[in-house]
Amino acid sequence: MNDKFKIHLEIAGRKYPLNIKREDEEIVRQAAALVNKKLATYREQFGKDKSKSIFDFLAMTAIDLSHAYLRLRETRDVEIFTGIVREIDEELDSYLNQK
Repeated sequence: MNDKFKIHLEIAGRKYPLNIKREDEEIVRQAAALVNKKLATYREQFGKDKSKSIFDFLAMTAIDLSHAYLRLRETRDVEIFTGIVREIDEELDSYLNQK
């Protein structure tokens, strides 16, 4: 069974067809909405600068969202190690308290 289907997303005023898994539809639409929101922020902030094009705003949006993603990924990686260290610490406390 093919669980992919086509949706149409609008980014920066252009429509893009996209084949996705049905279970990914909500998150993909949220991602498109986030891109459009960030894009609107940059357009509002720098739109009066005539030297800037939509490609500049899209590039700034891509950098902004990629940075947020990498920071989140880094934070999650640290949380994994924090949990492991906490477990080791508890084991050491338990061992030391037995003596």
